[in-house]
Amino acid sequence: MVEIKKKLLNRFLRSIGDEVLEVPEESRISGKEGQIRLFLIDPPEYVLVLKRDLDLNIIVPLTPYFELLPEEAPILVLEGPAPDHPFFRGDKARLVLKPLPFWVHVHEKILTRYSTLINMHIVNEEVVGEIKEYIKLDIKSIKDKYVRKFVEKNLERWQDINWSSILYNVIKGEEEEEISEIVVQAPEVFKEGSYALAADISALRGDNWLGVKEENKLVIYPARKSAKIKVVYKDTIIYEGPFISKIVVEGIKDVPKDIEEGLHVEFF
Repeated sequence: MVEIKKKLLNRFLRSIGDEVLEVPEESRISGKEGQIRLFLIDPPEYVLVLKRDLDLNIIVPLTPYFELLPEEAPILVLEGPAPDHPFFRGDKARLVLKPLPFWVHVHEKILTRYSTLINMHIVNEEVVGEIKEYIKLDIKSIKDKYVRKFVEKNLERWQDINWSSILYNVIKGEEEEEISEIVVQAPEVFKEGSYALAADISALRGDNWLGVKEENKLVIYPARKSAKIKVVYKDTIIYEGPFISKIVVEGIKDVPKDIEEGLHVEFF
């Protein structure tokens, strides 16, 4: 089994390319909970739309690489007209996939531009509830090195789409004045670092947050909503309280070089 996992992982890694295709504008279909879609990346990837929150869709990537997933991964069975894809022959198809143990935010404009709707229905709908629990799995707890490498590589592939979608939503929200904001003063620990972030770096992203470095301040955008949040740099709490979608840290001469690794946003 170890040798099989190794070969499958290498095959997957070799298959990854840079090509991304766009869906013609007249053929674009809006996202909806329960949809199965095919992202036109290289190689193409199936996804389940788990939830839609305004213009952000929460999706779960699906894969046929069963051997490279945690044992608890549920099975999703799909049936319907065969997708227009070289892997399928005939008019009808049955597709069996498993979810990766994470979810991704995808903005509606990105979802409709780069993915097509697959007209297949979920045979075992009860498994969707299992998927919602499964995606809470801590990836760091995966012991099998081949499984972990596969999951981490997939997460890396989707990360840019995830952050691009959140940033798009943040900017759109600011334009529509939907952003709640709080201003806090920079903690002393910000001034203790030996090295400052390079002057030409302005866009930041870390553990559950996006950031923008501006003159004498750092703007922090939490990655998702929750009732309460806590923003921590190393062991110093910068903000703790009700959810705020924009946290402005003022009084900063230099942003610490390790800000992306050292600053964390926790959700409650």
